Amino acid sequence: MIIGYARVSTKAQNTDMQVDALKRYGCDKIYTEKEHGTVINRSQFAKALEQVSAGDTFVVYDIRRLGRTIKQLVNIIERFRNDGINLISLKDGIDTSNTQGRFLVYVICAMAEMEREVIVERTRNGLEAARARGRRGGRPPVPKDIQKRVVELYKTGMFSCVDVAKTCGIGRTTLYYYLRKEGVLKTPSEKDDK
Repeated sequence: MIIGYARVSTKAQNTDMQVDALKRYGCDKIYTEKEHGTVINRSQFAKALEQVSAGDTFVVYDIRRLGRTIKQLVNIIERFRNDGINLISLKDGIDTSNTQGRFLVYVICAMAEMEREVIVERTRNGLEAARARGRRGGRPPVPKDIQKRVVELYKTGMFSCVDVAKTCGIGRTTLYYYLRKEGVLKTPSEKDDK
């Protein structure tokens, strides 16, 4: 049997291109999901793994569809090897039925993890450099006059939280934050949202 697996990381992305490539390869069954690669318990991936057995082939468009850490990838590849399952990665030209294919998998896994770590490190360094220059991440704080107006409007009892938020041009979460900060609202209730 030839089992295909396609994955994208976000709901906004789609698996169409991967699925088309897997169909062209001749997969008997294709499993798809939208889940980040670092997530260990992926439901469709688990179902795909249940379907493969000794002598079968597991096909992905690219090796990173299996996972994002070297540990994840090595564990999956070792499992396939121990169970007599061949792994094929179309984009990378990997076929683990031979020694060169297995070696190439480990090299690509190491490079993928290094790339991910470099991105994390650059992001961290960028944030530190911005902080050193006095810049903070996140949204700017709501001006004090608007914070005061939020509390005043809500205290009148004439406006719901939704009305106050719209009037002041802020989101409800921000509104609740300032109302709680001033001790006016303990927890948002159903009636506050109406």
